[in-house]
Amino acid sequence: MIELTNNLSFWFFLNSFDLRDELLGVLRGDPRPSYQDDPQREYGFSFADFEVSFKVEDKILNVTKIEKI
Repeated sequence: MIELTNNLSFWFFLNSFDLRDELLGVLRGDPRPSYQDDPQREYGFSFADFEVSFKVEDKILNVTKIEKI
């Protein structure tokens, strides 16, 4: 199970509570490839109209960037 950091500044980019809940669900599922476990690596994926970047260290996921695309 992945724990999320409470970095609220990123969530203001998402103007809908539904989008926030959906994104949180994706992140809680740990969207990294199952063979990856590099704490220095930054992962990313597209979600709705956003590019989401994150890192995972010691089972704690930290969103590093959310950008509108």
